[in-house]
Amino acid sequence: MPVASVPAHGLANEGPLAKTDRRTTSARLRAWAGGKPPTAVAAPPGGLLVAHLSDGPLAGSTHEVAAIEGRPPKTIDIPSGERTVRYCLAEWEQAGHTAVYGFLYDV
Repeated sequence: MPVASVPAHGLANEGPLAKTDRRTTSARLRAWAGGKPPTAVAAPPGGLLVAHLSDGPLAGSTHEVAAIEGRPPKTIDIPSGERTVRYCLAEWEQAGHTAVYGFLYDV
């Protein structure tokens, strides 16, 4: 009975797994994102980004926020007098060293 040849790395070059998606990771991500290239905000030296607050009690102001793994945080809490307000990223795709945030609620 013949034995199938398996390469040294242990993966067969034929069979049902051979017909899986062989695109590069970035090509698969673009297809998953609807054809748009994945974007990431590269944190500037020091790891701080500028958050532009688009609405709410602090509309029009900017604040420096620490990047998380090179990306803007999803939510930020900002002290405002005797209270704290929470803002959320306005769009999941941001570019550059700034990110736009929309008001969520008082914390």
